[in-house]
Amino acid sequence: AGFISGCADTRTAGIMVNFTRAVERGLPGLRQDVERAMAKNPGRRDFYEACLYTLKTVDLCLEDYAAKCRAAGRDDMADILCALRSAAPDSYRAAVQLVIILTILMRTCNYGRLDIALGDLMDADFRRGALDFEQAVRQTIGFYDLLDECNVIYDSRIVIGGRGRPHPEAADRFALVAMEAVRRCHRVVPV
Repeated sequence: AGFISGCADTRTAGIMVNFTRAVERGLPGLRQDVERAMAKNPGRRDFYEACLYTLKTVDLCLEDYAAKCRAAGRDDMADILCALRSAAPDSYRAAVQLVIILTILMRTCNYGRLDIALGDLMDADFRRGALDFEQAVRQTIGFYDLLDECNVIYDSRIVIGGRGRPHPEAADRFALVAMEAVRRCHRVVPV
């Protein structure tokens, strides 16, 4: 259904999750995409059922992680994770959580165009006053901390900048935040 592309080997090198699609559609939208594709391609039913099983696994992990957050007194994070089970992310923070969960489950090595995947929600948070530059940098550093725990120094590439992107102003704002977070982190990952 266009959610995952690449070739898998023993460490799933080459797999690129389409984080933009995942963030825009959320789990319910991805399920709809898979079900629609399965209806159009009945000969590939096993593949699409495996895709639905994968999305169910993501859903169960969100449920489990939310319960652990509640037990730790992090109701704010638990609420975000519960919401991700039934809707696309509605904030930068929620989108980052979805990207992290997918990264952990799929052992993603590289992240692609996160300026496109995350830029619109970060920009929307800026415009509605839910996030300022400093908060965005701190959240992005936290995101990088988690990426650092998930990967090795040879991977973890995030692509930002360039021409031809949708919503370039939002993507550029994300790029500025991402670069400032890298400047403050002083470590190899992400690159």
